[in-house]
Amino acid sequence: MVHPRTYDADCEPTVNEHDIGQGDDLAIGINVTVKAHDFTQDILDYLREQNIPASRLLILTPPAGPKDRSVLDSHAANALAVGIRDALHRPTRTHPRIHLFLACPMGLAMLLGHRWNRLRPTVVYEDVGTANVYEPAFFVHA
Repeated sequence: MVHPRTYDADCEPTVNEHDIGQGDDLAIGINVTVKAHDFTQDILDYLREQNIPASRLLILTPPAGPKDRSVLDSHAANALAVGIRDALHRPTRTHPRIHLFLACPMGLAMLLGHRWNRLRPTVVYEDVGTANVYEPAFFVHA
């Protein structure tokens, strides 16, 4: 079994910000595996079409960008999960709710959930592959 902190350093993600201007919440996209433009545009379209009350969208990616093998092993996944959580602590403080969109391996999503402490209440969206692309999947209480 791999110890949860068995890595050399936290992996600090790259963060890109997009203005939404529709409310006080914060939208976050964690993109590890999908072409960056497609993922971001799908989320922006969904936020606007559904009138999600978000002021901005933060897109977080691994430092080398999203691709199928951007997280090579459990050590890298742990380092990225901690880096993502740490990168979100300050930006989420002033928002009542987070709207979270994920494009990552299931194992990384599980690690993120395990480390999603001290953040705001969160609506997690699932890519359902329909005309709306996303739908709310579940709510995480903070």
